[in-house]
Amino acid sequence: MAKINFLLYTIPMASWSQKKQSLYGILAVFLIGLIVGVTVYYKYFNQKETCFDGLKNQNEVNVDCGGVCAKVCTEEVKDLLVQYERFFLAAPQTYSLLASVENLNQGIYAKEMRYVFKTYDRDGVTLDERYAKSYVAPNTTFPITEYGVYLGERIPTKTTISFLGPIDWQRGSFDEPQISVINIRLNGENEKPSAEASIKNNEVYEIRNIKVIVVVYDVLNNVIGTSSTLVERLGAKSSQSISFTWNKAFDTTPSRVDMFPRVLPRDLR
Repeated sequence: MAKINFLLYTIPMASWSQKKQSLYGILAVFLIGLIVGVTVYYKYFNQKETCFDGLKNQNEVNVDCGGVCAKVCTEEVKDLLVQYERFFLAAPQTYSLLASVENLNQGIYAKEMRYVFKTYDRDGVTLDERYAKSYVAPNTTFPITEYGVYLGERIPTKTTISFLGPIDWQRGSFDEPQISVINIRLNGENEKPSAEASIKNNEVYEIRNIKVIVVVYDVLNNVIGTSSTLVERLGAKSSQSISFTWNKAFDTTPSRVDMFPRVLPRDLR
């Protein structure tokens, strides 16, 4: 009987070392994917919502403003109102500038508001520009001044104040130091008018660099002059005399003066 030879065909099988290498490779890919996934999740999807994350979340009115954020969105704020703008001849060829500004916003303030005073001649040519900054307290009317504006032979006919934005409005308390101006006296009957008063610090701490602005009115309540002085240091619960003088008589008879102490609160410096 013929002998039958069976050829056995077998499928080659991977060795254990190869299987182990493949398993390690899969495990490594899984771990890398897990690390990347967790990182992406915590970076982009699981961030704590804040007022500084560049996203409109929480109950914000706009990105990082309004709602729970202290920063106020532009659309929430009423524009500053300029009540008047004036210039006065203070000395030969030298002028003082004055604007009265009102913040109509309740509980909204600005630590810094930048502005520019521009003075023009009758042809609309700009004679002078003065850039400066001021703080803005909530719901208040305050003066802004510039002094020593030398124009030479050029004659001004108008001055304007413009606010340079955006203003960084904030919501919250604004505790201006309690300062009183008392015993105001006006002597305006001579060629060199003057005003005197006492400034009192009602706080229990020393206050420095208090700018006091005086505004003079005639009997019809028209503004006819301005001046200012700087009180460098005023001790706790103390008072100090202040005075103002002008080099020439006012155009009309002065009737009264207002005095405005201006100093940035300590917690905003």
